[in-house]
Amino acid sequence: TLPANIRPKRLAFWQEDSEVGKSMYQYLLENLKKYPGYEVVLHEVYPPGATDYSSMILKTKDANPDVVFGVPTPSDAVTLIRQSKELGFKPKLWWFQRAPEPYQFWEMLGEDAEGVAQTVTGHPRLPIAKTMELTDRDKAATGKMPGTTLSEAYAMVQVLVAAIEKAGSIDTEKVREALCTLKVDTTIGPVEFNGPLWAKIKPKIMQWQNGVQEIVWPPELATANFEYPIP
Repeated sequence: TLPANIRPKRLAFWQEDSEVGKSMYQYLLENLKKYPGYEVVLHEVYPPGATDYSSMILKTKDANPDVVFGVPTPSDAVTLIRQSKELGFKPKLWWFQRAPEPYQFWEMLGEDAEGVAQTVTGHPRLPIAKTMELTDRDKAATGKMPGTTLSEAYAMVQVLVAAIEKAGSIDTEKVREALCTLKVDTTIGPVEFNGPLWAKIKPKIMQWQNGVQEIVWPPELATANFEYPIP
């Protein structure tokens, strides 16, 4: 939805050497087929927990991507971004699943976390009564704003409770059968199951801006405008 003249075209993927890294890369490739005009200019596999990623970063710098995708842990993402800065590499956007979720991410990186984005299903600032109540309770207990995973984890419990109530039983097969056609309002919004494999959940995009996890998409839920390129 970005204007054509600034839309990113060149993508790099840093694949963590794990099942989650592999599946994320395959997911990216499958979805690129739906949207022509994008090019994966670099695909590198890296070992999680390493201390030196300079070789991969320099290869990426030479490939000159607009966006770097990955699914690193928070600690690996901190290392990757810090070493990229030291080597003079900064893409127009970091898109890291998983890493930016905890609020400690900004505490570890400071302004170098600016603009890091990811897709989420839940967010503590969603304008949903159930979500706002949960966020307020957690803030009162911890003194801090919760990350994005709190409402997602809470929604899992809400879904299971609703399935048990619909089934009228805790029998595994009966609960599973109830789940397959379940529709329920949760702390991440409406969740609707269509068979045993898929749940329909509206995705959101979160981006770190000035120390805050802002919602930047969809427009009706946005708390800030999307930063691209990263300032």
